[in-house]
Amino acid sequence: MRSNEFDCFLTIKYFLEEEGVEINEVFIEEMIQHLTGLNEGFNQYFPNDQQVKYKNELWIKNPFIVNTRPPAMSVKEYETFIELTSDSSLQEKFKTMPLAEFWCSSKDENPQLSQ
Repeated sequence: MRSNEFDCFLTIKYFLEEEGVEINEVFIEEMIQHLTGLNEGFNQYFPNDQQVKYKNELWIKNPFIVNTRPPAMSVKEYETFIELTSDSSLQEKFKTMPLAEFWCSSKDENPQLSQ
C-alpha cells in the first residue's frame, strides 16, 4: 500500500485509474491501521497457532485435567470451574457421558461456564 499499489483492492485501484487521482499518505496510513486492527482481531478469534487454540479449549474437552486458568476465562468463571472440577460425582458423570451431554447437563448448575 505504501508504494501506491492496490492490486489486492481492485475497487480502489479501478477508481483511482478512472478518476486519475492519487490517495494521500494520511489516508493510506489510516487504511493500514484499519487493516492491522482487523488482522489482530482475526488472530484473537482465529489463532494461527493451533497449539494456542487447543490449550485455550482444553478445559472444555476435559475439565478434570486442567490445573491453570484458561486465558479466556475470567477469575469468577475460574472459581466456578474449580468448584465443578472438585466435585467427584461430576467427574464420574463425565466419565460415563458423551462430552456434549455432560456440558448440557451441567449448564443449569454452572451457567457461567456453559455460555
